[in-house]
Amino acid sequence: MRIDIHVHDTEPIELLLSSMERNGFDQAFVCSSAVAKGEKVRSLADAKAVLGNVARAQTAEGSKRSVQEVNLALAEKLTPYAGRLFGFGKVDLYDREIEAQMQSIVDAGLYGVGEIIGIHEHVDLLRPVLSFSQTQGSFPVFIHCDFPVEKEDLHALFDLIGEYPVARVIVGHLGGNHWIDALERVADLDNCIIDISEVVNYVPLSVAITEYPEKIAFGSDFPWDLQEVNLARLNQMDLDDKTKGHVLGQNVQRFLEWNHE
Repeated sequence: MRIDIHVHDTEPIELLLSSMERNGFDQAFVCSSAVAKGEKVRSLADAKAVLGNVARAQTAEGSKRSVQEVNLALAEKLTPYAGRLFGFGKVDLYDREIEAQMQSIVDAGLYGVGEIIGIHEHVDLLRPVLSFSQTQGSFPVFIHCDFPVEKEDLHALFDLIGEYPVARVIVGHLGGNHWIDALERVADLDNCIIDISEVVNYVPLSVAITEYPEKIAFGSDFPWDLQEVNLARLNQMDLDDKTKGHVLGQNVQRFLEWNHE
């Protein structure tokens, strides 16, 4: 089974489904695109508007649209594709009622939470999120770990993950520019796996899979990037079938105790 751990909601959703069909993906985990709809970016003006929304969403003064509204809309949209598309709910790290937000994600029928942005200099805001994941078993938490996340943020994150050994955490983008630190830290954690979407270049991906083939999960960040991109990189690595199978789905299935076939 081929699984993409990191895609985003598209308008229409058929854009995502077409990419999955074209590239042989059976299942995907879908993050909300309420803030940044990559398929809408066609000009510098579009990019400035969308990335401005992302920047604002990383602060306490960010988007005030109800996270419950966003999550219910995503759950409804994905309902016709049950068994193929699994939703990650949105969470507001600055909300004092964050535990209720987390429960509402479960109640909506979504599978986990993510992609969480805004941890730069605020990693400790994740504590109640990881605590909730710890109580739920395989409830995954997907965290954006590319820019503006710095090395200090990344190490603080891994320290925090270690405090919640039953939580399930997906570190996004291979740690961004700090991929060496991410690989060194993930090696010691059984409750953490790394997504390879938008890796810096071919070398980090090759090193990651060579060193830790059972810690890597295929992600594309579609539509911000293409599923074809990382597939092409994998195909250039001359991987044996066992290793390729791990990266393209088996690691996720094992990590999340996944049996939705």
